[in-house]
Amino acid sequence: MSHYEERLERDLQEIRMQLAGLHGLIDTAIRQSTQAMLSGDDELASRTIIEDNPINRATRELDRHCHSFIVRHLPSAGVLRFISSVMRLTVALERIGDYACSIAREALLLSKQPPKTVAADIELMLSHSRENLGQAIGAFLAGDVERAETVRQTAFASRNAFGKLYADLLRVGAKQSRPPQDLFAFLITFYRLERITDQARNICEETLFTVAGQPKRPRQKHILFLDERDCCVAPLAAALARKAYPDSGRYETAGWTPALAVDATALSYMAAHGLSSEGHTPRGIVTDHEALAAYDLIISLAGDARARLPELPFRTVLLTWPVGLPGEDTPPDRDQLSALHRDLSQRLHDLMDVLVGERAD
Repeated sequence: MSHYEERLERDLQEIRMQLAGLHGLIDTAIRQSTQAMLSGDDELASRTIIEDNPINRATRELDRHCHSFIVRHLPSAGVLRFISSVMRLTVALERIGDYACSIAREALLLSKQPPKTVAADIELMLSHSRENLGQAIGAFLAGDVERAETVRQTAFASRNAFGKLYADLLRVGAKQSRPPQDLFAFLITFYRLERITDQARNICEETLFTVAGQPKRPRQKHILFLDERDCCVAPLAAALARKAYPDSGRYETAGWTPALAVDATALSYMAAHGLSSEGHTPRGIVTDHEALAAYDLIISLAGDARARLPELPFRTVLLTWPVGLPGEDTPPDRDQLSALHRDLSQRLHDLMDVLVGERAD
């Protein structure tokens, strides 16, 4: 190694060590704040809040070190990607420190310790969040793309599982056994721990960028088109979406009372317009929490579905598109299908413009 290469590697190693140390401080804060919530330990909660100050100083020092590194070495390519990623990670880690501080402040406001079901949920979310964050930081420091991708998938699965835990909190609220202030404290704790897992996934994506130069791609939206029988309108909407925006989403269909097969006129119309419906079999909607939580969007094409669905998962959005249709038992003709085609195409364009932007494809 030349003298310059030795100095470069020494400075990079110092940044890695600072990042690992910052993660250690934050992991302690997450553990302490949640333990204070579970045990009712006000002293531990107060200490965690005070110890947010060293975390803030450590993030500022790491940020300063990164700026100095750029001025000193004028890095390019992979080294520049690494430094720019570390600077983004300092922002993410400082936010996680704030999440821990927020949990500690909520712990001080509790009237008493959480009930057993909520406490078990908090412990589960804490375990997932700390594990995901630790693995994500480890993958970043090691430059391990394969590990980062594995952790990213694990973190995404954990985030989906968290949705079911909110149901426990709703049951506690329904009993009216705790004051609203406690319920808000539990909700904030759930949300903060969930956000830690989100940040872990972002850190994994920074690893992919640093090592492979792979920029973060917008996450595909999982969209369900819902109509009465899943034999005409919903299949047409999904076929239009797949053709116009194949890389922007995953599209499924379902019906309340599914037909035995796709309507023959609709099938002929779609074939004539290059819209694939090959192999489509109408299916009924599954309304349990886990099934609905898999979708980012549910688009009802058969009127407002709120009264027909159980309570929606926290992160699933329900839209209603009032498309003009013939009666349920009246097969659509080609003119009606053509009008429906135009209507759905415009609605899909407007939706994707909001979700993805002008580059939606």
